[in-house]
Amino acid sequence: MNEAAWLEQSELSFFLKHMFTQVCILKPDDSLDFAEKYFRRVRSCHNVLGADYAFITGCRQNRRAFVFCLMELFETFSLAEEMSVIEYQQLVELICPDFPRQIVIEAAYAVEAKNPTASPPKYAHGDLRVAVYFHIIYDEWLKSIEAVFREHGTPDYLSLFRAKSHFEAARNNPSLIFEHPPIDGLEETLSVLSSYSSGGDITMDGLRRVLFVNPIIAADVCRVSRYAQPLLAAASATSTNGSSTSSLALPIPSDESASSSGALGGSESLVSARGDKEEEDDA
Repeated sequence: MNEAAWLEQSELSFFLKHMFTQVCILKPDDSLDFAEKYFRRVRSCHNVLGADYAFITGCRQNRRAFVFCLMELFETFSLAEEMSVIEYQQLVELICPDFPRQIVIEAAYAVEAKNPTASPPKYAHGDLRVAVYFHIIYDEWLKSIEAVFREHGTPDYLSLFRAKSHFEAARNNPSLIFEHPPIDGLEETLSVLSSYSSGGDITMDGLRRVLFVNPIIAADVCRVSRYAQPLLAAASATSTNGSSTSSLALPIPSDESASSSGALGGSESLVSARGDKEEEDDA
């Protein structure tokens, strides 16, 4: 692998290009200090706070970072907490103002409502989060599966054999650079689907529903980078102790700061109490 390919695969080129762009726009007095803070934010996963969704989905690291920030945001919510699609969307928009509502709608469609008679229906946070996180991390993979349904099956049905063949072929195809779900989780999902599928066919809706309740998939989408683990542990301890410093206390960037601040991914003002603690620890 040559140097350019390595930079692209490691995603370092994505952050270098973004940082150089911000340096040229903002012209900081101390460019080395700016670069140090930039990558400190990247490592903490807080570089995506307040950023546009296009920036968040620009690389695999940012997708995972955004899921981590959502985990912080919802740290004070129990997994059984009930909320509607609109309520969930409004909370997510606290850290990503242009987060696509369609993601939450599709996620809710694939999980069972906790309170279906409510108006609007209410979903358990624990169920909804796995589906939302999966859509964020594996959106391109999902789209590739939908394409297989259209090309090799029908809009509604696909053979189990064809689905499994696609999973394996996609994973072994170096030209497909998007992230793939863990193979053992996919195999368990297909095993469950085969136990009640009619004629060996599956539906896209059925695939989503079984995927999102698979424990391997749930553990994968909630996986936290080793750099961010202490931050989430601190957030958990804070919520347990009943302190008012929670992830939901994050300030919302103004339109002006959001447009000019992309310096570190999101607004520089979006540094929580834990972010300050993080810098002290590094020092």
